[in-house]
Amino acid sequence: MAFSKYKLIVWDWNGTLYDDRDISLMTVNYILDKRGMPPITLEQYYSYVDTPITRFYEHLFDMSKVSFDDIGRDYYYAYGKYSESLTVSPDVVKLLNDLHAAGCMQKLISGYEHGHLCDFVKKCGLDACFVHINGADNRRAESKHDRIEAAVNESGFEKSDCVIIGDTEHEYQIAASLGVPCILVGWGHRPGEELIKCGCGYAGTVSELYGLLFENS
Repeated sequence: MAFSKYKLIVWDWNGTLYDDRDISLMTVNYILDKRGMPPITLEQYYSYVDTPITRFYEHLFDMSKVSFDDIGRDYYYAYGKYSESLTVSPDVVKLLNDLHAAGCMQKLISGYEHGHLCDFVKKCGLDACFVHINGADNRRAESKHDRIEAAVNESGFEKSDCVIIGDTEHEYQIAASLGVPCILVGWGHRPGEELIKCGCGYAGTVSELYGLLFENS
């Protein structure tokens, strides 16, 4: 029988549980094409990813001349269109359900807008896996530090019994500041070779992540 190594997992959504890297790049290139600009490559996308997301667009536009609200509307329109047929992989679904069955408390905290996040999670049939779902109240994908800190503190667990899982250095930085273990995954919005440099837990596949979260008795 497999047992969870952690009592609380704080998950990121985009790029971690929901593999939307490619459609996110397509969405950015839609925004650029709409404005008569050339597309960017995946390598450029990787190098521009930052928190808050406004820093990403500073690489592409003079933000004193471009409205972020306009960019945000275009992003959510195109992202919604490209993601209509995208769902969570069966391996991730199994992982979440196995953790849930093992009694692990799972919380989902994302920079994605809350209403859209809840809709996506429900569409994927995963809402029962999480005791708490918390998306952003705006479209700027700002720091999740305070929301994650509250999620950890409210659990009542020792920090060593908690883990934060994400796909960018931002999750690692939050975890380090809180003294909580961290695992980064290499299939999201930052290249694995860069994430490994953080020196925390790292999974290049869902199978590897499974091994980092479970122990057998």
